[in-house]
Amino acid sequence: MNNWIHHLVIVLVLIAPLSLFAEEKYETFLRRILNIREDKIDICELSFELAKDANPALKKEKYLRRLDDMAEKIKFMSMNSTMPHNRVNALVSYVHEISETKFSKDDPYDKTNAVRFLYQSLDSNVGTFKTMPTLYICLAQKLSWPIYYTKLPGHVFLKYHAPPYRDTNIELTSPVSYSDEKYINEFTVPPKTIEAGVYMRPQAHREYLGELLAELGAYWFSKGELMQGMRYMETARELSPSSVTIVEALGDLYKLYFNISQGDPSKYQKEVVAPEYLKRSKYYHGIGEQLKNGIIPKELQKRAIASEKLM
Repeated sequence: MNNWIHHLVIVLVLIAPLSLFAEEKYETFLRRILNIREDKIDICELSFELAKDANPALKKEKYLRRLDDMAEKIKFMSMNSTMPHNRVNALVSYVHEISETKFSKDDPYDKTNAVRFLYQSLDSNVGTFKTMPTLYICLAQKLSWPIYYTKLPGHVFLKYHAPPYRDTNIELTSPVSYSDEKYINEFTVPPKTIEAGVYMRPQAHREYLGELLAELGAYWFSKGELMQGMRYMETARELSPSSVTIVEALGDLYKLYFNISQGDPSKYQKEVVAPEYLKRSKYYHGIGEQLKNGIIPKELQKRAIASEKLM
């Protein structure tokens, strides 16, 4: 998501057409997403629903059947164990060795947009930071295993989080498991950000849904549909308010809106709307800086972060 701005053409219009959703249906869709309870969130189903917005011809049934089959095989490999370590070993071994899903070390953030959605990963057997978490979480939910998305500065991994057991970490780039200490040292994670829950915290599925929605927003930005991308991204922030990635992307987007408006002959755009774009850009960049320093802004402190239920 970090490189989408650099690929946009400056001649984009400010208000672009909506894709799959007519205006009313689109707003209804976003309200439904926002109102899903944590225990009702099915990452597998929702990931395909979001992907279908980008690819209306997508047929999810064959992929869901394949994922069901994968989950059954992982359950068998785990020997129905209730121990986190045994379950994680079965899951990781299946994904990396039996399914032959290879993490793309050449293009881990999918700058080419070839493997942005889970179905593309299943078709190609190639995983990226955009799709590997979804694959793991989909399979874990089918098995009723508590595996959650976890963020670092410039990296993500997963945690099997089931107190009173100690967390078991899942590295996305390889079948090797790393300790919290290794992640903290290697990625120089500031202690304050850990205390604040910005990094190293297992995130609720609601928050991960926000990350998926933000990726869909980034997809529409890359297609030149800024307004639709903005709505997705703003909704993503509601789902995951402490995401540094999302608030920084919003700051960048509003700055882009401001720059485009300066070339618009409309007095309304230049003198009325443009200052608001710049104001919002500075606001979101400011929140991003606070979060990276382990400071939770007051407006976020008032919000209930869903993942607190996991701690």
